[in-house]
Amino acid sequence: MNKKDLIGRIRDKTINIIDSEAKSVDLDLQKLSVDTLIDELNNYHLKLHLQNNKLQLLNQELEHTSKLFNAMFFEAPIGYLLLDNKHKIIELNSKALKDLNLNKDNFSNLRLINYIGKGEIGKFLEWTIDKTIKSLEIKFIINKKQKWFLLNKTFWKDEEEYIFLTLRDIQQEKDLEAIKIKENKILSLTNILESLNSTNFSNDNLIKFKSLISFSKSDFEYFDTLFYLKKSCDRLKQDNLNIQISDDFEDFNIYGNIKQFEEILYKLLNFLNKKVLFHEKTTIKINGIVKKDYKIISLELYGNIEEKLISQIYDKLVDNDYLSLNETADISISKAILEYQLNATFYIENNDENCIINIVIPRSSYEKG
Repeated sequence: MNKKDLIGRIRDKTINIIDSEAKSVDLDLQKLSVDTLIDELNNYHLKLHLQNNKLQLLNQELEHTSKLFNAMFFEAPIGYLLLDNKHKIIELNSKALKDLNLNKDNFSNLRLINYIGKGEIGKFLEWTIDKTIKSLEIKFIINKKQKWFLLNKTFWKDEEEYIFLTLRDIQQEKDLEAIKIKENKILSLTNILESLNSTNFSNDNLIKFKSLISFSKSDFEYFDTLFYLKKSCDRLKQDNLNIQISDDFEDFNIYGNIKQFEEILYKLLNFLNKKVLFHEKTTIKINGIVKKDYKIISLELYGNIEEKLISQIYDKLVDNDYLSLNETADISISKAILEYQLNATFYIENNDENCIINIVIPRSSYEKG
């Protein structure tokens, strides 16, 4: 075989290999010379090389975008959640996992409403449907503790509609807000009490109480709760009153104002004794309950107190109208002092047969020295 025949065979084979590709560039390869064919092949190879470089660049950009998305979504300092239309958690980032006390292995198939506080689910469901309201402050229950979050939503539609949420912990802001409310209440109360000397006020009991009211913590000290409970009870010795103190007050110490504490307990016991309905003889049980994070002083009365009086205790301290409530003004003031100085939770309620006053004092208060 001569050289000319060999070149012809190579040319024919090359044409057959790239014939399908050549159609796209509309070339008549039969009429091309070997040199021209080689040039075309080189150009074609160059185009493939450029396309490959472009594809690699696009892959790098896609990888960078993916890393950027992961950083923005999964490592963001605010919680992100993606919910389906049944509020099931589809995806969430690291901050949301931490806020909800979850891990990557146990969040699937969970519904966000499992974490929403009692009485708040209806509000949440209405908000997720409403297209106009973007934000919602709502209480969650995390590890059996209440925590406030601010939610923001947007709707995202793919094959079905999803809800994209941001989740921000606002518990500290709510705590500060509660402190501010207490401070305003105390300021209002202080202004009212300072005006007693200049008004014709007839509540001698409250006037005597005024001399004990101090909102400074400089005179706080640790004291034996049981000892001062007994002192308060001794002041109330009456034939128609039976006070029973449980044995749970051993080592039940509190850090606070001793004189105020004794006077407040006296007033609470006296209030229960005088206001119980339909009983000639009053029995009050005083229990001390110690939990991990708080202590409770519980006053339990067999019988009920008029609901109107209980409602008055929870009215806001805003003006001198408070002082006309001779039956409950000093109890309201006692409540304000306990909440402000000891950060205590005070509540009074009627049950089926009993009226109970609970004073819940958090560890953060009674451990301060």
